[in-house]
Amino acid sequence: MVATERPHAESSVGLVLVAGPPGSGKGTQCERLAQRLGWGHLSSGDHFRDQIARGTPLGVQLEALIQSGALVPDDLTLEVVLHALDQMNDEQVLLDGFPRTLAQARALLDRTSRHVVRTVIELVVPQRVSFERLALRSRTDDDVSSLRLRLALYESQTRPMLDWLTGLGLVVAVDGDQPPDAVGAEIAARLANLAAPDVAGTAMGSGASTSSGTGAAAV
Repeated sequence: MVATERPHAESSVGLVLVAGPPGSGKGTQCERLAQRLGWGHLSSGDHFRDQIARGTPLGVQLEALIQSGALVPDDLTLEVVLHALDQMNDEQVLLDGFPRTLAQARALLDRTSRHVVRTVIELVVPQRVSFERLALRSRTDDDVSSLRLRLALYESQTRPMLDWLTGLGLVVAVDGDQPPDAVGAEIAARLANLAAPDVAGTAMGSGASTSSGTGAAAV
């Protein structure tokens, strides 16, 4: 595993996790919101691809895993994401593409640091709409069965995570089946209702404590 030293910092960084099925527009909305609000934006997928393209030690390790057909281990993914966050100077960060599974979410909330998960924006899009959007931008290797598999994996792997985070009072659902500008406006309105970042609790084991009102969790 690539060693990543995480510098100590006193000030907290607010994290807003953005989740949604493939084709829900997570990346588009994060890019627009980051520009609109002046927040940072970290896409785990883009970060991984950049590491591979630049041939960094991490990129070499990731490429070897991908070429072998193996999944990137959750602990490595978590370390890479937290290290990338520590290199950012933003007080608020939109986290796009991570966590994707219940195991990743629990690991994220179990890690005590300066990062505070303030809320989770779930872009709710009917599966039919997601499929149509994916089909329009599909790559040559994305046949109908592979598109359906991506959507099925979201339901089997990410849905349980969102159910768990909902139980912690962190999830805010946003209608993603609207024009992009309308979706962005709804997300911005929801974020405007958040209080200033505050350490409300640290996840221990299979659960996390949250304070009434903020629903934040220390990471």
